[in-house]
Amino acid sequence: MELHQNAKSQTGFIGLETLDPTPGAPWFFPLGGVAVIAETTYAAMQTAKQLDIVWSEPSTTATTPSFNDQLRSLVGSPSRPIFESGDADSVFENDGITLEAVYETPFLSHAPMEPPCALADVREDHTEVWASVQDPQSTRDHVAGWLKTDSKNVAINVTLLGGAFGRKSKPDFVLEAVELSRRLKRPIRVQWSREDDIQHDYYHAASAQLFRATLDDAGMPKAWLQRTAFPSI
Repeated sequence: MELHQNAKSQTGFIGLETLDPTPGAPWFFPLGGVAVIAETTYAAMQTAKQLDIVWSEPSTTATTPSFNDQLRSLVGSPSRPIFESGDADSVFENDGITLEAVYETPFLSHAPMEPPCALADVREDHTEVWASVQDPQSTRDHVAGWLKTDSKNVAINVTLLGGAFGRKSKPDFVLEAVELSRRLKRPIRVQWSREDDIQHDYYHAASAQLFRATLDDAGMPKAWLQRTAFPSI
């Protein structure tokens, strides 16, 4: 990791901290990265633009087309039924007009109204957090577990929240602030940029959906088959 010389003279710049991937991830814990520590958000974001980071173990073999091919292959073959009634296969073979289509959805970012942001103040006997989280009780317990302390020693202050679509029920960005505050022994506010948010979200799962229907002479469905394939989130 290299930092351009000009960035080191950025007004308000303090330093850099590396966050290693969390054991147990991706269960909504920090996935690892580099934090720019600065006195202002502007200084932090300007410095971040001048970071030259070489990431280890890139996923060079994983591509969107190959992943979509896997999903299409899965919905194209019989699998374990969740609900079954009658004998749709025989209707498909012998009766009426059969229509079939496959629809796909990509991995989608939640793109909440406000990118993730959290302020943490970790003290020896008490930790206080300010963040627009959707599950403060779970966040409190995750913070306590991270710090190896009792939940009664953690206070979560829930700020006003725009639409987050489930994203801020996850504690990763709060734990980033907690870890940095613990290390630096000072209050720390973690602020993701919109670019961070889109690129490093816990995404809605991609999926493929196969629909097959046979229609009678009146255009009404006589048989219906639906298959879906998607990875676990």
